[in-house]
Amino acid sequence: MSDPHIEAEIARLKDKYRDLDVHYQAISTLVRIGTPAVPALIKALKAADESVRSGAALALGQIGYTSAVPALLEALKDTDPFVRYHAASALGMIRDVSAAPALVAALKDRNSFVRSDAASALGKMGDSNTLPRKVLATSRLSAQKRIEILEALRGVRYKGRLTTLQYTFPDTPTLCQKVLAEGDAQASKGAQTVLNWLKGDQHLVRATQPDPASDGQELLRASQGGTTEIQPETLLHPSDAPKEADEQPHKRRTLRERLFGRRK
Repeated sequence: MSDPHIEAEIARLKDKYRDLDVHYQAISTLVRIGTPAVPALIKALKAADESVRSGAALALGQIGYTSAVPALLEALKDTDPFVRYHAASALGMIRDVSAAPALVAALKDRNSFVRSDAASALGKMGDSNTLPRKVLATSRLSAQKRIEILEALRGVRYKGRLTTLQYTFPDTPTLCQKVLAEGDAQASKGAQTVLNWLKGDQHLVRATQPDPASDGQELLRASQGGTTEIQPETLLHPSDAPKEADEQPHKRRTLRERLFGRRK
């Protein structure tokens, strides 16, 4: 079908409040068209008519094309509750784990239907055992993004009329070690990638931390108004240190002189 036909079907989505059958027939036709209709449907998520936005979200979910996820995440923040509801439902159909943090946030939506469908969408992605492993195994996501998703999921608890969620799993390094021991090739590869990233990040953090010894030397230089050299005798045993024969008892050095030398 050509683009004009796709646009005509999207225009029929406006009939929701006049003829619901026409609305759902248009969705069904767009789903049959499939991938070629995705760009126009993504554009339709920004339409002025909320019925068009809602129908477009539902059609994108049924087509199940991953490229629609970013646009659906934006639709999840729509002002119209039916658009948010269908966006959450669509993300549950596509089951892309990158949508998990936004769905977790939608569990606090002011509309109960949106909350319920967000919970249902997360449940479709996986439970407390399977979903974290899916996140680790998703190689198209960076290690940092995978960690962010795990942090968003960990500790989530939701109890609704139809869905109950509880994501309890260990901290990311411990989870990765467990996954490595399980032997699943794809999940293990992801777990190792995340562990490597965490180790590298720790090295970077340590490299940016100040060196206390260096700070001490800087303070000493500042107190003298110049540079400080470590005298060779400070490395000798006290009994081996050279004695000052010309030093008289009544000219015993002050603490300042012992630290910084006599003034010339």
